[in-house]
Amino acid sequence: MSTVTLQLDDHKVEKLAAAAREQGIEIAVLLEKLADDFIARLKPAGTDFKKALAASVKENEELLRRLAK
Repeated sequence: MSTVTLQLDDHKVEKLAAAAREQGIEIAVLLEKLADDFIARLKPAGTDFKKALAASVKENEELLRRLAK
């Protein structure tokens, strides 16, 4: 496991500390959970383009078939 040091303004630290207290956890645990949530939401590069391309091909499949002849 690695250690990360970051600088935050006091206002942000106070907000994070309050959120951690509300959850009944330490601020370090809160930050780890936030990092996990962020990483879980990341999309692989190109995912949106590939989905859009597949949808476009499906929508225009018949036209593409006629053009290919």
